[in-house]
Amino acid sequence: MKKENNKKNDLIDLEKLEERMENIKEDALLNTLINSNKKRNKYMPERKKHFYTAQEFIKMKKQQFRNEKDKLIKMKDIGRKGKFYFIKEALTIMPQHNLNEKVFIIERLRKDKTEGIITHDKDWQKGEIEYRIGYYIVGKIGRAKGRWIWGQFSPLIPKADFNKLINKAKKEGTIL
Repeated sequence: MKKENNKKNDLIDLEKLEERMENIKEDALLNTLINSNKKRNKYMPERKKHFYTAQEFIKMKKQQFRNEKDKLIKMKDIGRKGKFYFIKEALTIMPQHNLNEKVFIIERLRKDKTEGIITHDKDWQKGEIEYRIGYYIVGKIGRAKGRWIWGQFSPLIPKADFNKLINKAKKEGTIL
């Protein structure tokens, strides 16, 4: 009789243990998803990326800049054996006038330091200012589909937007 009770208790304990293990796995998966989502979407509201309008995206990028201003950003050297570090000092961002899924950006970067082997190290001077002109666009294929992503090519800027972007950057103090 004791053996039967022990077997029942063991079965109940085993079932409880399996249930707890399943809950722990689900919680761990949920936490991983939440935490990875927080890292990726730290400045974005609780909506999917492709639902953001250009104005919402611009607002989020400005908030991100304010929170990360003066933080070092790194870029690979053209020779791929070294890195440049810049301080992002200012940014201007505006939507393209005839495409609501593209925004242009001008960033003022100050050279801070290098690491590794730099291809053109003789010309590199700490404290010099450089401007990065780029764009974000809503992706159309693969994993980027429907998400705001950094444009990987040189920006094509309509004539109607070019002077407006430059003047806005001067007015906001991005271009000195």
